Amino acid sequence: MRTFLAGLAIVAVTIALWFAGVSITAWLVSTLVSFLFAVDFGFWQAFAAILLLGVFSNIAFSGLRRNKTKE
Repeated sequence: MRTFLAGLAIVAVTIALWFAGVSITAWLVSTLVSFLFAVDFGFWQAFAAILLLGVFSNIAFSGLRRNKTKE
């Protein structure tokens, strides 16, 4: 039971850190777009755009080989 809770805590912390990273990026994108182009580009619009761009890039580049380094 203790190992399950530890694993669950690791998953929760990983998701929280990912969300924090995407949120900071979305805030930066929305701030820069609003400043540079004088367009009201909200936080959640930037958040959704970053998520959609990530999904699109994974689909678009899914057929490419990835070099794995050997140590």
